[in-house]
Amino acid sequence: MAINGKLNREALLKGNILWNLFGSLVPAFAQFICIPFYIKALGIASYGMISLYFFLNTAILVFDLGLIPAVNRALAKIRSSGSDPGKCAATISTFQTAGLVLVTSGAITLYLISELLTEQWLMESGETASKNLQVILLLVVIRWFILFYASAGQGLKKHIAVNMTNIVFSLLASVGVLFWIFLHGNQIDLFFQWLLMVTAAHLAVILLVVWRQLWRAWTTVFSMQIITEYWKFGGLMVALSIIGIFITMTDKWVAIYTVSMHEYGKYGVAMSLNAIITIVISPIYLAYFSRFNRLIEDKDALHNAYYAAVRFMILLLIPIGFFVGIYSYQLLEIWTRDAALAADLAYVVRVYAFATVMNGIMHIPFAMHVATGRLLPALYLNIGLLLTTIPLTYHLCQIYGISGAATAWFVINVIYLVTGFYIASKTFFTSTSISLYIEPLALAIGVSGLLFGISKLVLTINQAGSLPQIAVSLISLAAVIGFLLLSSKKFRVALSMAFENN
Repeated sequence: MAINGKLNREALLKGNILWNLFGSLVPAFAQFICIPFYIKALGIASYGMISLYFFLNTAILVFDLGLIPAVNRALAKIRSSGSDPGKCAATISTFQTAGLVLVTSGAITLYLISELLTEQWLMESGETASKNLQVILLLVVIRWFILFYASAGQGLKKHIAVNMTNIVFSLLASVGVLFWIFLHGNQIDLFFQWLLMVTAAHLAVILLVVWRQLWRAWTTVFSMQIITEYWKFGGLMVALSIIGIFITMTDKWVAIYTVSMHEYGKYGVAMSLNAIITIVISPIYLAYFSRFNRLIEDKDALHNAYYAAVRFMILLLIPIGFFVGIYSYQLLEIWTRDAALAADLAYVVRVYAFATVMNGIMHIPFAMHVATGRLLPALYLNIGLLLTTIPLTYHLCQIYGISGAATAWFVINVIYLVTGFYIASKTFFTSTSISLYIEPLALAIGVSGLLFGISKLVLTINQAGSLPQIAVSLISLAAVIGFLLLSSKKFRVALSMAFENN
C-alpha cells in the first residue's frame, strides 16, 4: 500500500507539472501566433497600446506585495496538514480583501492621473485615448484577481481545472478578438472591449473553480493573524520580489516615457519574440526549485544539484539564444511578414535575446536563495542592480531609443551574471572553482557560435531566403543541443536531475 501511495503521489506530481506546463505553453503559443495579425489589423502604434496593457499587468504586481504566491503557499500548507475548509476559506478571504485594497488603490491612483498618463505615456490626447487607458486599468485589476484565484486553486490542488480554464479563456481572448474586430471594425477600443468581456467571464469561472468545494465555508472574515504570519515569513521575499519587478520593468517604463507609442509597439514585438526563450525558463526553474527544497538538509547533494542545475541551464539556453540572436531578422520577417519592421528590430531582438538568456541562467542562483532562505545577499544585489538600471536605461534610451533600452537590459544582465554567480557561490558554499562556471559557458558559446556561424555564413554566401535560413538554423539548434547532450556526461546527469521526483 505504501508503494502504491508513493507511485500515486509521483504520478500526480508529474501530471500537475505537465498540466502547468500545458497551461502556460498553449496561451503563450496562441498569443505568439496572433500578434502579427493584431499588428496588421490595428497597426504598430495601436499594438503599442496592447504592449502597455501587458506592461501594466506586470507592474500592478508591485502593489499586491506578493499576495499571489503567498496564497498558494498558505493553502498548500493547510492542505498538507489536513484539509480544513474553514481555514482555507478564511485564508482566501483575508488575502483577497488585502489584494482588493492594495491593487484597487494602485489602479485608482493611475485612473486619477489618466489624463496625464495619456499625454505623457501615450503621447496622445482626447477622450478616446483616455477612455482606452481607463479600460486597460480595469482589465489589469480583473486580471490580477484571475491570477490570484488561479494561484489559490493550484494551492488547493485544482491544477487541471485551473489550467483548463486558463487555456479556454486565453484562446477565446487571443483568437476570438480577431473575429470580433473583423466583424465590428479594426479599432483598438473594440479590441479592449472584447478582452473586457472575456476577462470578466474568466473571473466568474475561476471563482466557481476555487469556491465550488468551499462554498459551505464561505466567509468574509479578515484575519490579522494570517497577515501577521505571512509578513513574518514573507516580508523579505516581498521586498526582493518588488525590487525584481522594478528591475525587469525599468526598460519598459523608460521606453514608454521616452519614445512614441509607434516605437514602443515595436519594442513590444521584440519582447514578444523573445518568448521563445522565456517559455523554456520557468518549467526548469520550478523543477530545480522543488529539488533544492528537498535537499536542504544534505549539503553535499545540494552542492551537486546546484552546479548540475547551473550547467543544465547554461547548455540549454545559450544555443537557443544564439538561434534567436543570429537569425533575428529572418525570424521577424517570417513572423511579421514585414521586411522593414524586421530590419528595424533585428538588433533589438538580438541584444534582448542574449540578455534574456543570462537572466534565465540566473534563475538557478535565485532559486537557491529562496530555497535556503538566504535572501539578504540577493536583496543587496537587487538593490545595487536597480540603482544601476534606472540611470543607465534612461540615458541610453534618451540617446538611442528602444535600441538603447535593450542595450541597457543587456548590460545589467552581464553585471547580474558575474556578480550573482560570485555571491551565490560564496553564500552557499565555503569554496568554489571558477571552472565550474567557465567550462559550460565556454563549451556552449564555442559550439553554438561555431555551428550557427558556419551555417549563417554558408546561407549568406548562397543568398538563401529567410525560410530556408530558419529551416537550416533549426537543424543547427538540434545539432548543438544533441552534441552537448551526447558529449557531456554532466549534461546528461543534469538533465535527469531536472525531472527527478524522488
